[in-house]
Formats: sequence, C-alpha cells, structure tokens
Amino acid sequence: MTHPRRRVAALFIAVMLVNAILTACSAPGSAGSVSVLGPWGGEEEKDFRQVLDAFTRETGVQYTYQGTRALYEVLLSGVQKGTPPDIAILFSPGELGQYQHSGKLHILDDVIAPLQGEYSKQWLTLQRLGTNNLYGVVIKANLKSIIWFNPHVAHPTIQTWDQLVAFADISAKTGGTPWCMGMVSTPTSGWPGTDWIEDILMRQFGTDIFQQWASGTLPWTSPQIRKSWEDWGRIAVTEGSRSTLLTEVVDEGRPMFTNPPGCFLDHDPSFMTVNYQTYDGSPKPGTDFDFFEFPAFGSNGGQFEVSADMASMFNDTPQARQLIRYLATEKAQKIWPRTGGGAFSVNRKVKFDVYPDDVSKRIAHDLTTADTLCFDAADLMPATMRNAFYRAVLEYLSDPTQLDQLLKELDGVRLGIPQGEWLKIPCGQ
Repeated sequence: MTHPRRRVAALFIAVMLVNAILTACSAPGSAGSVSVLGPWGGEEEKDFRQVLDAFTRETGVQYTYQGTRALYEVLLSGVQKGTPPDIAILFSPGELGQYQHSGKLHILDDVIAPLQGEYSKQWLTLQRLGTNNLYGVVIKANLKSIIWFNPHVAHPTIQTWDQLVAFADISAKTGGTPWCMGMVSTPTSGWPGTDWIEDILMRQFGTDIFQQWASGTLPWTSPQIRKSWEDWGRIAVTEGSRSTLLTEVVDEGRPMFTNPPGCFLDHDPSFMTVNYQTYDGSPKPGTDFDFFEFPAFGSNGGQFEVSADMASMFNDTPQARQLIRYLATEKAQKIWPRTGGGAFSVNRKVKFDVYPDDVSKRIAHDLTTADTLCFDAADLMPATMRNAFYRAVLEYLSDPTQLDQLLKELDGVRLGIPQGEWLKIPCGQ
C-alpha cells in the first residue's frame, strides 16, 4: 500500500504538471510567431502596430515587424538568401508580380476565400496580380487624381484642363506661385512627377492608351506619351523648378498655409490628409484644406488613379495564414482609419463613419464606388522600368530640352524587359 504522504506528494506533482502544461499553452508566444516586413516607420508604424497588436490579442500569435525605406533592397536580399519575411507589404504590384512570376509568393485563395465578397471586382483584380489566383491583401489604399487647395485662399471651380491652366496662369501673373511641388521622397524621388504624367495621359487619351502603356505595349516615344510629358512641363518647368528638385514631398504643401500663401494648388494623393495636419497651425480637413477631381480633357473624365500597399505571403506557415486572413477582415481594416492616420480601406463592409472627417469620408467613397479606377502605372511596371521613370522625371526637370533622348532611353528599358514580367491589369470598376 502506498504511504499517504507519498500519495499526497504524487498528487501535488501531478497537479503541478497539469498547471505547467496549461500555463505553457496560454503563455505569450506559445501560438507561434510571424515576421512582417513593411515600408512604415514613425507614426505610420505606430498606427500599423495597433492592427498587429489587435491580431496578437485575438490569436495569441506574436509578431516581429521591421519597417524600412529600403524595402526593395531588404526584401530582395532576404529572398536571395532564402530567408524572406513570412509576410511583406509592398506598394508596387509590379514588384510583387515579379516575385509571383519567379514562384516566391504563395496563393491566398483558400486563406481569404470567405472574405472575397467584401471587395469589389476591381480590387480583387489587383490582388490577383494579373493571374487567376489571389496573391495579396490591400492593407491601405490611396486615392490619386485629386488636387488640394486652401479654401481660405482659393475657391477654384475647375472641371477642365484649360480651366486649370488658366487658373495657374492668372495666379502667376498676379505674382503668386500656382503649384506646390516637390520631388524628394527617398528612395523613390521623382514619383510625384510620374503621377502628373499618368493623370494627364489617362484624362487626355483614355484608359485604353493608359493600359497599353502601363503593360509595356505602348512605346514611350509614342505621340501620346510625349504630349503628356510636354503638358506637364508647361506647369512644372518654371524658374522655380530647380527648387522642386530639392523639396520634400511631405513638405511641399506647407506654403499653401502661409500668409500670404506661397502656393495655391497641390497635386498629391490622399495620404496628404494626415501630412497637412502636422504643419504649423494644424490645418483642419474641410476647413483649411479640401480637394477637387483632376480635370478632364474633353470627354475623358471621371477616372481615378489609385495606389495600394499590399501584404503578400512569402512563407506559408499557419501563423502567416492567420495574419493574412485577419488583415483582410472588416475588423482589422477599420482600425487604422479610425486613428485619422491617412489610411483608407477598400473593404466594402467598412462604413464611412469610421473616418474622422468629411474629407476622408469622400475619399473613402471614391475609392470604393468610383466608376473607373486605374492603378498607378509606375507601380504596375517592373521595378527596373519604374525606377527609370522616376529618374527620367528628375532629369527632365533639370533640363527639359533632353525630352526626346529621355523617352528613347525609357523605351530601351521597356524593350529589355520580357513581356511576361509586365502586369496586365485593366482599369474598371
């Protein structure tokens, strides 16, 4: 017969073992972890970490997040070494398309299948990267094809390109600077100029021409492309264009709020809603800044260019699948917009009342309901082409007389990229 003290000791040990097992099951990190590489630092990183923290609270899965401006280089290095992050968030579908083409991305259809109905056909098309399978989840989107102004200073009623040019000419003749403009955005300096050229091309020559060019089938030396560069040059190439090459994008709108104003109009994406509010005096949306749609050329109007940061899976693990699925949900998609951090969701279940002001609500409305959305052409292009486009913009502003040579060089880059590496993503609803 077992001695009573021994029985008590054995029971105590058994209870301790059970408690240890239960504690281990509920301990932080016991559900595993997931690594995330993204483009955000500073306040944007804090906002995104709110999403990741909510994911950890719900699932118990821990995360590590690395934010870097050198996203392209860091991810490429990790992939080449065989140590990519589980999930990477990129702004360039064209770059993701190259990873998909080389077999580095994992298909997400079975991961987020129940959530596909929460996204429009057009946004699902982007997330398929020109294939029949889903490879990404849009974390946040930007509305482009808009022009900002300060209602205290200017009340432009502009619907056509001619009216826009006339407004700028009158402003210049009265001693003002029509445009707030800057090209510095390390390591992608020059992209604001590409946005101008893309908007002009889309509005002047239509979405078919835009798509041919974005997919690598329309030469850079075509008359439509050349005309779009020249039209932008009429606005951008001025006596002050040298300073444009030295001005940070995030700061270019500051003169719009000075007294007297240093500039009147700013062509920039929707993320400026948060940037403007960091300026002196904390300008308020709707009161101190507002936007209107990029004007039409003739009958070509109503299209919006958009961009997006997309999460894709480089390592197929249970934890990565959990995070990808979570990021696509309405629950996750409405966390960042609530902070007023300039993030916009394209999940149609996210209600507009989650946004903190009427200007943001209008942006969210256009992103999810506009008749025609075209994805940023530079972002759709392979990285080599996109980066050459950025450089050409800077060189053009430095010396506009070299336009013909720049377009020939860009076309040389285009012809050196296999057609299979170009994304075929149409504009549409």
